[in-house]
Amino acid sequence: MSSKVSAPASRRYLSQTELRGRSSTGRSGPEEPGASFDIADRRRADHAGFELAAIVESSHDAIIAKDLNGIIRSWNKGAERIFGYTPQEVIGKPITTLIPVERHSEASAILERLRRGARIEPFETVRKHKDGTLLDISLSISPVKDAEGLLIGAAKIARDITEYKRQRDQQHALFELVESANRAASLPELFEAALNAICCSTRADRAAILLYGPDPVMRFKAWRGLSDEYRAAVEGHSPWQRDDPNPRPVCLDDVSLAPLDDHLRGVVAREGIAALAFIPIVYERQLLGKFMIYYNRPRAFTEEQIGPAQTMATQVAFGIQRHQRAEALEQLVAERTASLRDALHQMEEFSYTVSHDLRAPLRGMQVYSQAVLEDYSHALPDEAKQYLERVAHNAARLDKMVLDLLTFSRVARSEVLLQRVSVAQVVADVIDHYPALQEPEAEIRVGQLQDVLAHEPSLTQAISNLLMNAVKFRNPGSIPNVRVRAENRETMVRLWIEDDGIGIDPRYQHRLFKMFERIHPDLPYEGTGVGLAIVRKAAERMGGRVGVDSDGVHGSRFWIDLQPLSKEP
Repeated sequence: MSSKVSAPASRRYLSQTELRGRSSTGRSGPEEPGASFDIADRRRADHAGFELAAIVESSHDAIIAKDLNGIIRSWNKGAERIFGYTPQEVIGKPITTLIPVERHSEASAILERLRRGARIEPFETVRKHKDGTLLDISLSISPVKDAEGLLIGAAKIARDITEYKRQRDQQHALFELVESANRAASLPELFEAALNAICCSTRADRAAILLYGPDPVMRFKAWRGLSDEYRAAVEGHSPWQRDDPNPRPVCLDDVSLAPLDDHLRGVVAREGIAALAFIPIVYERQLLGKFMIYYNRPRAFTEEQIGPAQTMATQVAFGIQRHQRAEALEQLVAERTASLRDALHQMEEFSYTVSHDLRAPLRGMQVYSQAVLEDYSHALPDEAKQYLERVAHNAARLDKMVLDLLTFSRVARSEVLLQRVSVAQVVADVIDHYPALQEPEAEIRVGQLQDVLAHEPSLTQAISNLLMNAVKFRNPGSIPNVRVRAENRETMVRLWIEDDGIGIDPRYQHRLFKMFERIHPDLPYEGTGVGLAIVRKAAERMGGRVGVDSDGVHGSRFWIDLQPLSKEP
């Protein structure tokens, strides 16, 4: 593009000079040989130059020429539109007129590269409008050479990409805010991310977030570049009523024209705030607070600028509610945990009381009843003896129930640490401990049992209860036959304890593992209705389940699901 632009322009400029020089010396008359060829060539060059000038002048982009000293030599309509200067205002002035001070070295570096013949790829940079506004520019630079090929300057094509970059920055800032809001561990972290996003997307010089607290006053929660004096002066101010369900943004294009009292006007002036906007933070039609964005010079706010700020305010509102709900949940969990600890402490005190204070009189009832029967049975009528036997029997039964309740309480509240347990060893120990499980009282066949992940005391209690039930609920006059085996079922190990006893009617099986449920109260089998509840609680504490299969006639098949060793941490 540089050859097409520079060559015709150079030829036009040189031909006009030559014409003027030759006219003054009288050497350009038609009598010269080849004069007709020169005139036609010059006319074609002039026509091409006029076409090029028209293209340059009508371009939407800024097309600027400068010499090797960095002085502006040409200025088209596009440059006037983008930078705000007329040709009369800038032609003859240095190109640094358009460049921010901190980028002045950029201009000299570009000229140096052109002198060395280096190619300059298009790049993005920042330039300055006549009113001082900074513009994002996409810049292409080409060398300009004379007819002899000597470098005489540079041609620049500048395109204003400020709006494009603003939209790109807004999208990036919104994406970053959503990401930060989702991973922010605290509200201050969320606020910091929000301030970064709002300043980036709106090009604001400063920003702040204010929220309502327990009192009906908006207070600063996070800010950028605001003094203590300013924050103290404006804290609590809001352009909306707190119960306003649909607050709208409020913008002040020029704060100097706003109706402020003298004190506040002085504070704002010292702060250097020239324009500002109030962006409401709303969640489900409830006003939570506001975003504040500040500028150091007046500006005309547009919907394109305020819209993204509202979107970000909505994201902040979501983040605030999420954190507040999490904090409320944590508080609730803490309160429930404290309440549970109190309940467990009270349960431990109750268990102690039951163990010592309640069992003592029960043991007394048993002992004294038995003593009366042994020492005075000859003097007692048969009916009195029966009454004393009933007292001793019921006292013993109640003592057994108390012990079962204490066992249930211990299983329910004790710490359960799962580790490798040998099920075969547990079964062998239980059988060895209870004579009722040994021959000739019962026949128990134990199959291949694998190790599991369990709590050994809880597993021992559960297996003890199931084996004792298996030999207790036998058919009259028979020796109970019990089988213990295990099988893998999906992600668990199922331990089976199967008997050939009286069975359990399917209609009542759903009640079986509840407290104080006795399925056979009319049959002569002793029980407290707590044993199977202990089994259920023990299994649940170990991460498993319990169940039963029975047709109510041909015995029962109880099972416990236990965790395999593959789940061991």
